[in-house]
Amino acid sequence: MLLTRTLPTVLAAALILISLPSTAEEADWPGFALIRNSTVHVGKNAEYEAFLKELAAADKAADASANRIIESGIIADGGLYTHISFHTDFTDLRDPIGYLQVHGDDAWRELVAGLDGVVQHSERKIYLRRPELGRADPDLDPQNIELWYTYHVEVETGANDQFEQWMTKLVEATAKVDPEAYWNTYSPWLNTGNVYRITSATSLEGLNSPVMNPEQRIEAAFGKREADRLAKLNADSVVSVQQTLLRHRLDLSYIAD
Repeated sequence: MLLTRTLPTVLAAALILISLPSTAEEADWPGFALIRNSTVHVGKNAEYEAFLKELAAADKAADASANRIIESGIIADGGLYTHISFHTDFTDLRDPIGYLQVHGDDAWRELVAGLDGVVQHSERKIYLRRPELGRADPDLDPQNIELWYTYHVEVETGANDQFEQWMTKLVEATAKVDPEAYWNTYSPWLNTGNVYRITSATSLEGLNSPVMNPEQRIEAAFGKREADRLAKLNADSVVSVQQTLLRHRLDLSYIAD
């Protein structure tokens, strides 16, 4: 859903729920996230999920090193599936390497042919992982994640430094006044536009937990004058924010041991 509120409050409002826990999945720097968004035709979820289970089973058989986390849409976005894998180089991007190792090219082509009439649209994007612009929870158990919030923050061309200054100060403020808040940030790279991807993970119970929003954290940590200066940086750099709420599908994912 595109947030249409007037900046500078738009990003602050969109990031309120970032106090909810996020994934602790971390790669050695410089890491990146390979993200594929696929939309399936109405009524074809079962067929597509059978395909994803085949991939997860092959990854397990191959003892693959790259995790594949699957998120699926809720209600209006019920046909959306997001695949996320984390990498430190380009040698393991053959998609999907686990299935190819176990079954070979011919079986992969046959499996993909079975998706004819199932997948409506698919796109792949690569984001740089920016651990210094987020706060990963090292104790997070993937078994406890039920939902993912994802914010796609479009930034004005040439304003990346401004936005990252704001994010850096938000990290610093959060560490001081709200140390239980966690999130992950990914910056633009290949086929992403000038869009940052910010994710947080939670449970249904966590949705009702009270949180400090970013403006409150920054003012509590640095005072109103500095908070006003940083709010202007945010307002001058951010064009728009889109948000999605997706289910964490551990049953379709592969988490390396």
